[in-house]
Amino acid sequence: MAKWNIDSLSDMTWTPDGGLLVVTSQSGIFFFDPLSRELIRELYPQATPLVEIDFSPTSAWLISASREGTEENGFFSRLELWQGPGWKPRGLIYDVPLAISDISFSPDGTALTAAFSSPIAERNELDFWDVTSWLITETLQTGPLLNIKISPDGELLASSPDQYALRVMDLGGKSWIYNLRTSFTGAVNSFAFSPDGLFLASGHYDGMIRIWDLRTGLLQLEFQSQEVIQSLVFSPDGRLLASGGSYESNLVRVWDPSTGLLLRTLEGHTSSVTHLLFSPENQFLVSGSYDGILRIWGIRP
Repeated sequence: MAKWNIDSLSDMTWTPDGGLLVVTSQSGIFFFDPLSRELIRELYPQATPLVEIDFSPTSAWLISASREGTEENGFFSRLELWQGPGWKPRGLIYDVPLAISDISFSPDGTALTAAFSSPIAERNELDFWDVTSWLITETLQTGPLLNIKISPDGELLASSPDQYALRVMDLGGKSWIYNLRTSFTGAVNSFAFSPDGLFLASGHYDGMIRIWDLRTGLLQLEFQSQEVIQSLVFSPDGRLLASGGSYESNLVRVWDPSTGLLLRTLEGHTSSVTHLLFSPENQFLVSGSYDGILRIWGIRP
């Protein structure tokens, strides 16, 4: 196991080639070599504090999203662009008096989706961008969207609208096809698509992990952890599901998503585990926490 110190972790992902781990604090973007454990590069956006980043799968673009303000005094959000492969800064492309909650490139890299969320109905929307022109092609008024994820085949978008449900959109028709309800003790804290796009896993406040079949919209499996689930991720081969626990345990658990069997428990964090990533080659698992530590765990065959 290796570890790095990162204060105020807000997001983490891989470069499109899978070679570098990229993490963000509220003020910077940091590229690490996971094998040598060296810091390779730092980027400092004009707009902070950062909430999300994403790479286009084609390595053409890196986009960062920042948000500042409060509901009482108003929010302001900005999108900033970096051009690959050298990640040259191209400046701000969008600033708007809304609260951005998430961004995601389509799997083919031709489009970007940005979600904005607010208790005020008219301030909730999904913006769809064309990445050739960097113009918004469509805006949908929605309910609150706390998080969004796009399925690996690019056909579905999953969102957490109010923490007590998951909604799934058919991106072809821009219509909601499933509303996956949970109990009032089981607020949705995290969710993840399986690599084949057939299932959606959700992690809940009451410690429940649920697996939904996206061919039918029905619950396939549910199993219980011993703590609030803060983060959730499938391994690239779909054979493992990792969950990050809240302050009760601060544990990372690794499960068999087909049976709900607990395979491993990883100890070391001293605060809630908010971010999880498997390496693209399935060699290790990266965890990030409110304790400011990034940990890399070896994954046994």
